[in-house]
Amino acid sequence: MRILNWSIDGVRAKMPSLIAVCKTEDIDVILLQETWLTSGAKFRIARYNAYTTPRIGTDKGLAALVKTSIPTARIHNLIACGNNIKTLAVRITLLNQNIDIYSNYRKINREEPGELQLAQLFAHTAVSPTIICGDFKAHHPLLSSPSARIPSGEHIAFALEEFEGVSLLNKGTLHT
Repeated sequence: MRILNWSIDGVRAKMPSLIAVCKTEDIDVILLQETWLTSGAKFRIARYNAYTTPRIGTDKGLAALVKTSIPTARIHNLIACGNNIKTLAVRITLLNQNIDIYSNYRKINREEPGELQLAQLFAHTAVSPTIICGDFKAHHPLLSSPSARIPSGEHIAFALEEFEGVSLLNKGTLHT
């Protein structure tokens, strides 16, 4: 299974690039943060089912695209990941195995900073195979971050050490 996670900063402007990736890279699941899609906006890509959360106020919106050949359902009873952390999740079925896929976006808001709380989501991985992606605005050497450590990065590094069976899959590459 191939997954693309992209903090896209406006999906409409990058639609040609997104469609090209879908056609050339054979991606099964695409998770997008900062879509800027408003409530009721139509968002489709051929051969993919689309699930979205809208841009409301300072929330920038999320999307999950899953190939139509993969059985998928939106998860409505989401595991919270902290204040000011927006989440979209889907459950896919591959080879009779359910896999939960969480896409998260931590917005930076000086008045109400988003405090990352991953313990409950990491604990969920012991019950159900789970893939956690997103833009956490977190920096730590463990995350292949070129920036200095910050509390959210420390939180992720600590949680990775505390929860057995949770692994980091990060090539450490940045694409713009």
